[in-house]
Amino acid sequence: MYKYRFSIFTATYNRALMLDSLAEMINHQTFKGSFEWVIVNDGSTDNTVEVVNNIIDKSKIPIKFIDKLNGGKHTA
Repeated sequence: MYKYRFSIFTATYNRALMLDSLAEMINHQTFKGSFEWVIVNDGSTDNTVEVVNNIIDKSKIPIKFIDKLNGGKHTA
């Protein structure tokens, strides 16, 4: 069967400033089942990778991080 009941999917491009507040909201939700957070970085040129790595270090939930070359929203 599946490891998680559902996944939260976030595609991001140069939105490092928004990720900490999103992580805080996700980590403080009240759902009791198992889930994961999948973050796809679409080739950001800001400090998105650094911010996501810090979030992963502090997170209470499993995070899968995919860092790829920029290809646009439809490729995330």
